[in-house]
Amino acid sequence: VHANLIERPEDWAAAFREDGSRFLRFAHGGRLTQVLKTREERLAFYDRAGIPGRLCTMIDGMFISFKLGESRRGPDGKSTFHRNEPVWENFREHMAQVAKAYRNHPSVIMYQVENELVYINGMNLFGSHLDQIELWMNEVVEAGRRYDPTRPYTVGGGGDLSGRLEIN
Repeated sequence: VHANLIERPEDWAAAFREDGSRFLRFAHGGRLTQVLKTREERLAFYDRAGIPGRLCTMIDGMFISFKLGESRRGPDGKSTFHRNEPVWENFREHMAQVAKAYRNHPSVIMYQVENELVYINGMNLFGSHLDQIELWMNEVVEAGRRYDPTRPYTVGGGGDLSGRLEIN
């Protein structure tokens, strides 16, 4: 949407449609945030305006700020990968909160569980343990499904947790 300053959400929606856009990534930021400050306000507007999209969580791997786990050598000399449980516990709790809070919004077509965490950071930093990271992220997905099993879940960065998700 090309307008520099948005005074009315309806103007933003008109520009969105004029651009030929039909689907939106519901994430923080963007010009609409200038007038609709909270996620709740924006989702209510998207519902009224008939703008569908994918709802993103705050789990973002863009800055590689999460230590997902660490390798440890056992007495036998073999390396095993152990998750950083507080990080994964928080991810599960956050996904559950998002699904519970926003499951009644018709504009939410799917959930994007994370952005570039598994298939960018996971591969680049912990590539030999990607299968384990996929399993752990699937637990995050399942935490959301407990509250909203009606929508598909996806991850950012291109992948489907080795066939565990509906969308690759």
